[in-house]
Amino acid sequence: MAAKEGVPPCTTCCATEWKAAEYDKKKFEGVWLVEKGSPMCCGKVWVIPHCCCYTCVVFSCCYMPLLCDLTWTCGDNCWVSEGGSTYIYGEGDVVYHQWMCCPYEKLTRVPAGVTRAGSGAPADGMAMAR
Repeated sequence: MAAKEGVPPCTTCCATEWKAAEYDKKKFEGVWLVEKGSPMCCGKVWVIPHCCCYTCVVFSCCYMPLLCDLTWTCGDNCWVSEGGSTYIYGEGDVVYHQWMCCPYEKLTRVPAGVTRAGSGAPADGMAMAR
């Protein structure tokens, strides 16, 4: 199913109608870019592989990891973080992110193997040792 147009309204509670029908927490993992945003300033997000219901969401600035936000599942295709973020995994392989009461923003997945210009490093190369 294709992604919905737009983003959930900021007054919605958990954006239930925007969630994907099938739940698989691994689909939330990976590298995401803010739609219509800049990867230079918190527009690129890494979601580290889950450990039980926990994961870490890492925001970057100037292509450097900047903010690590402990995040956990709070229901099917819904995550919350200690930093005040809510994440909804939606149809069409998109994530909707809301911080506090700010408007939601839409994140799209970075295809595997895409590299950052000039660096030669994979965009999805961040890994966490266990």
